[in-house]
Formats: sequence, structure tokens, C-alpha cells
Amino acid sequence: KTKDSGALAMRFYQVTDIDSIDLIRHDISRGTNPDFIEPRYRKVSATTKRSRKNGQGDTVKLVRPFPDPSRANETEYLTESEIEKEAFSPSINWVGNSPSRKTLGQIYLEVIACDELPRKDFFGKNDPYVTAVYDNFCVSTDAIVNRTSPRWMPWCRRAFIFHIRNPSSPIYLSVFDYDCGELNSHDFIGRVGVSITNFTPGTEYTLQYNLYRSPQIGPRKPQGKITIRLQIKVPNQRQLMLTLPKHPPNVYVNVDSKKSYKIVKRTVEGSVDQAKFDFGTMSSYLDELKSYEDVAITT
Repeated sequence: KTKDSGALAMRFYQVTDIDSIDLIRHDISRGTNPDFIEPRYRKVSATTKRSRKNGQGDTVKLVRPFPDPSRANETEYLTESEIEKEAFSPSINWVGNSPSRKTLGQIYLEVIACDELPRKDFFGKNDPYVTAVYDNFCVSTDAIVNRTSPRWMPWCRRAFIFHIRNPSSPIYLSVFDYDCGELNSHDFIGRVGVSITNFTPGTEYTLQYNLYRSPQIGPRKPQGKITIRLQIKVPNQRQLMLTLPKHPPNVYVNVDSKKSYKIVKRTVEGSVDQAKFDFGTMSSYLDELKSYEDVAITT
């Protein structure tokens, strides 16, 4: 009788795009994970001024995570209105994975801003970043250091391309406070699920959503807001409509650390582990039932 030493999980599917094979092999040879792209963090020097006066006497703020490389001097410091205008400019750099099989179209997602995020650090403000999970692909933005209402610039990592295989699959978005160190988990702030079935292909949408700790159970107090820009491109809308009745598939993302696993799990499921039976989970379920009772009374 042998003692179990662990388990091995594997997933297989037919690849129809030869280029994707070369891309995946290239990523693996470099030691990177094509399914999971970690957040980027760039520390601001303690000697760098956070704000100053420009030649016109206006207050300008340090642009984060970094200025536009093509015009660094011009965009190192900007006024609040200039930062807001730049944030809504078209993205320059796009990140995506190579499709592993035939797809129905593409989703173009840009993370523009977050507002009114609760503080997670005892000293200073948050270092927020956004994680997006769609199907088996997870990617994160740059972290914006020391901000509770961050703005992502069009030249940083904020724009993502997802390939549609099942149009019923939602996009999961979450916001974390970045914590340095391998053993420290990033502090979860809130998340939201976005169904792409609500949108018309070929139309550009600018959307704002409330963030919550959990999708269904637990406290429903908003944990700030997130603003995104989204567009869906589908070459064959008839084929897309015929695929819609399919049930959303389970989410499988390959990760290589517990810290990365927690990022994906919090993004998809929220802060309450519904599979874990403890006092906290049961209390969250009771809160949910009580909220239904309140709705029944008012109606």
C-alpha cells in the first residue's frame, strides 16, 4: 500500500493555430507563464517630489506609474485635469495571449481609473492594481503607488485583448493593494463580474462599476468604483449568437505560487470562500438571507 504524495491536474485541447504553439513554447523556454501575467510595481524614490508648481503657478502632480517614454519631460508632472484627460486617451500598448484554438472574436478592455478605494495600509495610501480574468487568462495592470483614486495612463500596462471562445464567459475584475515580498499576499479590495452578452459588437463602451468584497454573499457595501473602456469585435455575429446558449465554463488558470493562486481566486470568487464551512462563511450566508427578507418586507 503506497501513500499518496499529491495530485496531478492536466488539461488537453486541440490547437489549430500553429503560431500559438511557437509563442507558448517561447514563453515556457523563458520561464514565464502565458496564462498568468503578474502585476508590475515601480517604486517611487523617497526624494522624488510628489507635486510642485509649474511655470504658470499651477500645482502639478507626479505622473504614475511613470511618464510617457516618448515625451518624458513633458509628462513627468501634470495637473489633475491633464492627468484625467490623458487617462481617457487611447491606449498605446496592448497585452494578450495567443489563442490556443479557434475563437469567435476579441474583447478589447482598458482599465481607466478607480475611485474612492478604502485604505488598506496603516501608513500612507494604497498601491492599487487591477487584475482581469477571462476564461483561462489572467493579467494585471501596473500598480499605481500611493493612490486611493488612481488613474492609469495610456502608455502603461492597462489594455488587454481577450479571445472569445464562449460568449457566456464573464470578465472578472478585481482591485488589490500591492504588497512587496514573496510571502506577503496582496490586500484584496473588491471585485466585479462583467457579462459581455450585454454589449453590442463594434460599439465602444465606457463603464463604471461598484466594487464588492463578494459577488453574492457577505456585506454589500461598495469598496470603491472602477472605470473601464470595452469593445467587442466579432467577424461572424451569427456564429456568436448560436453559441450563446452554452453555459459558462469553469475557470482554469495555470499559476506557479500560492500568492498568484490567491489573486485569481479572489478575482473570480471574492473574499468569501463558499466551499469552506466555518463561522465566517455561515455568517455571510445569514447576511444574504436577511437581505432577501428586507427586500420582501419593503415590496
